[in-house]
Amino acid sequence: MKHLVCVYLLLTVALPGFSDEILLSNGDILHGTIIAIDEKKVVLKTDYGKLEIARDKIQSGTISGTGMTDSAESSTAAPSASSTGTAPVTIISGLILEMLFDNKFGSSVNNTFSLENKNSVEFTYGHDKMASSAIFSDGTGQYLALSNVKTIDASKTLTISFWAFVNDSSRLQYFISKWTSTESQKAQGKFAVSTAMGSVFFYIVGENGNHYSVSAVNALPARTWAHLAFTFSNGRLFVYVNGELKMQNTAATVALAADTSPLYLLTAKANTSEPFAYYNLNGAIDDLRVFNRALSGEEIKLLMEQ
Repeated sequence: MKHLVCVYLLLTVALPGFSDEILLSNGDILHGTIIAIDEKKVVLKTDYGKLEIARDKIQSGTISGTGMTDSAESSTAAPSASSTGTAPVTIISGLILEMLFDNKFGSSVNNTFSLENKNSVEFTYGHDKMASSAIFSDGTGQYLALSNVKTIDASKTLTISFWAFVNDSSRLQYFISKWTSTESQKAQGKFAVSTAMGSVFFYIVGENGNHYSVSAVNALPARTWAHLAFTFSNGRLFVYVNGELKMQNTAATVALAADTSPLYLLTAKANTSEPFAYYNLNGAIDDLRVFNRALSGEEIKLLMEQ
């Protein structure tokens, strides 16, 4: 069963009297009992009363689950301790797009964008072997186009996370692209992720207008699900495969370019007579998440292991 990405199950067991802890973005640490969570705020019960803390002010947190009430359980909240035993959960902040593809195309957060399903993208079995829990294209031109995703348009740092499956790795194909054009070292766009011959490639456009990349070889064998994650922050690009750091590189820019072009899933736009079929993926994507910050290696493992 999939849960909102903002809240994840840990594999450890909470000790009796476990205190919930929230680390704020300014470095302050709050202790108490978390009694409710939604996509905008966390409610913490303390000796001084109830505190409502905006999600964008939270860097991370660990929850015992003992204080979660039934009202906190919904499609946008964590499961309570009564349904998950005493395993604590942890909060991962910065989520700006989450598309789990459980028989639907929408996002559980930031769902004000426009989405077009081009040439009938279909659902297929996901990495967890559940039916209709991933999106699939056969390489002949099926893709999704997301417009007006303002939180991604403006983001200066980034993490992209998803499960990937490729039927045929012999040609260049794109999983995700927010890219318009390239001319020498200059580019118009923001980022893209592609694969060819078992390698994966992560491209970004800096605020200086130049593009940079990092790649990991032998990262994605054909017809095998793999968890991929890509981060950029402060001039550093990282590639993670199945929770492990595989490659990193530097870029002569500290921030991503602002960009309002569409976000394409399962393809990239090519300068050909069939611009969206040329780079169209012959494969599938599951559990796509985008964050407005660079997640740590530990946080990326949590994404993969949930």
